[in-house]
Amino acid sequence: MAFLVKPFSQHDLYLAIEIGLNNFNTILNTERNPPKHIALKVGIAFEKVVLDDIVYLKNDHHYFDIHFICGKTIVVHYSTSQMIALLPAKQF
Repeated sequence: MAFLVKPFSQHDLYLAIEIGLNNFNTILNTERNPPKHIALKVGIAFEKVVLDDIVYLKNDHHYFDIHFICGKTIVVHYSTSQMIALLPAKQF
């Protein structure tokens, strides 16, 4: 959340605590209010993808087929770890 470099002053300590609390609150708010959309690279452009519109994802090595409610499918080139980092864990 924050760090201190020795030697540090009392002011540095208070500042690190404030930064740590701010970072913690940011993470907490992100978990409570996950993003509604993400930007994915499709070909050479980025496309805004509404997370609630995704029906399922199909993984084929480093490619994902993303299937939407409307019947549309897009193919993106992401590793599994990259895709997991982009998608909210509670929803997927």
